[in-house]
Amino acid sequence: MIVKRFVGYLPTVLLVLSATLLITRVYFHPGVPITHDGENHLARFANYKIALKEGQFPPRFAPNLYHRYGYPTFNYNYPLPNILALPFTLIKLPYQLIFKLIMTSALLGIGCGIYTWLKLLKVGWSGRAIGVLSAVVSPYLFQTVIYRGSIGEVLALALGIWLVVWIERLALPDPKTQTFKALLPQLLIGSLGFILFFLSHNVTVLFGTPLLLLLAACRLRTEKTRLLVVLIACLIGILGSLWFWLPALLEQSAIIVGSSSLAQQYVTHFPTLAELISSPLQFGFSFVGPVDSLSFALGLSQWFVLLSAVAASGLAFLFKQKKVTFQVRPVVIGLSVMTILLIVFQLSFTSGIWKTILLARFIQFPWRLELFTTATLAILTGLIFNQAARWQKFGIIFLLTLQLILISKAQPVGYINKDRIEYEAFEQSTTTSNENLAKDFTFQEFKDWQPTPILESGKGQLTLERWSGSSRSYRVIAETPVTIIEPTMYFLGWQTEVSDPARKRVVPYLNSKTIQGRIAYQLEPGTYQVLTRFGQHTPARIIGNTLSLLTMSAIGGVGLLIIGKQIRQKRA
Repeated sequence: MIVKRFVGYLPTVLLVLSATLLITRVYFHPGVPITHDGENHLARFANYKIALKEGQFPPRFAPNLYHRYGYPTFNYNYPLPNILALPFTLIKLPYQLIFKLIMTSALLGIGCGIYTWLKLLKVGWSGRAIGVLSAVVSPYLFQTVIYRGSIGEVLALALGIWLVVWIERLALPDPKTQTFKALLPQLLIGSLGFILFFLSHNVTVLFGTPLLLLLAACRLRTEKTRLLVVLIACLIGILGSLWFWLPALLEQSAIIVGSSSLAQQYVTHFPTLAELISSPLQFGFSFVGPVDSLSFALGLSQWFVLLSAVAASGLAFLFKQKKVTFQVRPVVIGLSVMTILLIVFQLSFTSGIWKTILLARFIQFPWRLELFTTATLAILTGLIFNQAARWQKFGIIFLLTLQLILISKAQPVGYINKDRIEYEAFEQSTTTSNENLAKDFTFQEFKDWQPTPILESGKGQLTLERWSGSSRSYRVIAETPVTIIEPTMYFLGWQTEVSDPARKRVVPYLNSKTIQGRIAYQLEPGTYQVLTRFGQHTPARIIGNTLSLLTMSAIGGVGLLIIGKQIRQKRA
């Protein structure tokens, strides 16, 4: 039985593996491809591990970034890639290998998800295979891997697709799961899926969550109990990820993100319709204005399928299926409409609508909506191919083959191959325009950095006992009033506690043109024991951490009860 089942799954396994290798072949080379973000993620992997070892839980402040003055990138940027990398970093696997493993796994997840989604829609094996191939040869997905290196987007797409699969499974009639209690296992699965999705990529979550809920409302509109399961799972996902999202949203005033160039200029990064139809697949960038060197093309086969779906839907509406070669399903119409809207909102004439959308400026590039069309067009391709006329099938196969040839010839612009220590000592910020920089930090003399406090004014002695990027302790003998500066970027969460024979207290921090956003404070004459450390004691972090901890505990408790019940039923 096991051998027979394995043989039955073998064609599917080979299909998804082969399709994934079309993209991941660029990883069969020492180092990692030179991309927009790839090296930044390796540095984040290293700093996430270092921050955790130094006592930050969860990590929010990267100790070694920004010329070793630290940088609060973990407080604002999606943590899932760093969390997934953590077990591998702790056993000291090379960061480059970890990146390749996670990215490859995410791409496999996309392929398997598309295949399963199409299977649930009753599409034949050939249609599923073509759908998977459509996703793999999507220019946007390919350039995200080979030129942009956005691991968060790829993870988000994989998780989003599997959440759709979960919703489609809920849409299947099942007499055994008609009550809310019977749907509890599905609720737990969906909740964990939403938690992971919400931690995967900020922008994708902000715009992908409404699409998932809209899909659930359409597919489960007559199944109120199952729709309630989706809504509760989404709410649990929010609570479970609140440890990240609440500080990320409420502590934005502490950094320059709102005034950064990318946030201010997002409406100047609309691609043109010509770029969406055809643009060369090459390493490049999105520039201000209508001329870019990065490809935003949907793909020839994708355009062919979308036009076929729109034409078939229009004919079916006009002639009530009488002159259409196949039955147009509601899912074809729905996905076609969604895809068209995703395309339209990438064009500049929608800028007025964008300006009314809360948090829209944080998308940075409206063309990021194309990530979702990778999935919708892959499903449309499978659905159309499954019932298309012979000439349409030939057209889809021909155009997919052409895209396949183009992708097989594309190569990374180059490779980076560095030792572990170089990523652990990485000095840049890992963000495009340093948008997570603390608002008051203006210090520039980075060459002067030393792991020791500085006596800025007054007379006294400093004796260092211990120093790390997340905490340090030392003794101060102040003969006169003194001002002490620690070579660390001040950010919400830092706290300095001083002890003398009389009392223990937390000192207030100073800021001036001389201090320039570093940790600094004053002491009166005396002898002090000083402890400075980064913590979780802001209101947003306390509330977010507490609610997420309670949520995860509840999920674990309910999960154990369900598993225990299933074990007892098997024994009975």
